[in-house]
Amino acid sequence: MTEVNNEVPTEVELKIDANSIKVLEVVQNWHTNANEQLMTLIDNAKEGVTLDLGGEMKILLTEDMAKGFKTGLLIVKSLFGTLPFNLTPPEDPVEAEVSDLSEV
Repeated sequence: MTEVNNEVPTEVELKIDANSIKVLEVVQNWHTNANEQLMTLIDNAKEGVTLDLGGEMKILLTEDMAKGFKTGLLIVKSLFGTLPFNLTPPEDPVEAEVSDLSEV
């Protein structure tokens, strides 16, 4: 059997340009919103709730369907996890000013 190395680096610091930061911020905001929507679905995966899948596709959840739906959503949440990066501003104020100047 093949072993899989699942070690994640503890922390890597990268200095990136302003455009890349904007892209990462968009990804971070999308991920936050998607997680909130996922939690709303999980909280409302109950018997009697109708899933509106657009058009004429509507599904009324029975007790068993709701349990299966919620289980599936919990699996998705566990796989969705957290983003593999954090955005933090530079600690050195001079460095922050220099990177702001590079945008001009």
